[in-house]
Amino acid sequence: MLSFNDRSLSSWLKSFEDLVDKGFVQYKQIMENLSFLVETDETPDKYIINAHLHDYSMKDIQLEVFDQAVRIVAQRNESTQIENSLNKARQFNGQVKRIERVIPLPFRIRQEDLRATFGDGVLKISIPKKALPNYIDIETEEEKS
Repeated sequence: MLSFNDRSLSSWLKSFEDLVDKGFVQYKQIMENLSFLVETDETPDKYIINAHLHDYSMKDIQLEVFDQAVRIVAQRNESTQIENSLNKARQFNGQVKRIERVIPLPFRIRQEDLRATFGDGVLKISIPKKALPNYIDIETEEEKS
């Protein structure tokens, strides 16, 4: 049977903690490449969404409006070309990087009510708080004629 003294157990625990810490650092790096920071704020008259898309230009970004949500999609093409002048060989590499987030909202929205601006790598979306009726006005038979 193996026995651990306090020193070897402490050493083993330290090694295990280091392994877990490295895993979390790698996880954070992976998640940063798969998503982006979104901050939401609320004023008395509107909701504000700030999406941090520093690696993207305005032409790389799309907004899609759903009934009670906004989807932000950022996509860009990256390509590199390597030339070897000795043997006249060329190598092309290309990839597409796409990230997206869906931001749910507590009320129904219409596309024409949204305002979006982009500057300094931040997409700012402003949505006015305006109650959309969930009912239909009923007319009398006489009003139709």
